[in-house]
Amino acid sequence: MSEQIHFPTEAAAQTALKKTGFSLGTSQRDDPRGIMHGDFCIMKWRNLDAKDKEDLHGAHVRKFRDGPVTITLKPNCPSRAATALRRAAAEAVAAQPTDHERIARVL
Repeated sequence: MSEQIHFPTEAAAQTALKKTGFSLGTSQRDDPRGIMHGDFCIMKWRNLDAKDKEDLHGAHVRKFRDGPVTITLKPNCPSRAATALRRAAAEAVAAQPTDHERIARVL
């Protein structure tokens, strides 16, 4: 079964992926980007065949240019890597300013 992990921004997702040892596929407009734990060169989504996509540990999907981002991890993702990524996501969410803090900055 797949698991979704949410990040508030594109930068937070990319930082967490790098910090936890994941490789992120090349971007292609609004298509998903493949992720694999380890050092890999992952092609654009449109250039991956069905077998390539099946072998990925997950996919990175963003809304809008700067996020938010949803990472879907597949069952074949190493459990230690998934745990580290979950922890990094929780830290990224906790580091986000609240709505009240954002309003205070504007005023």
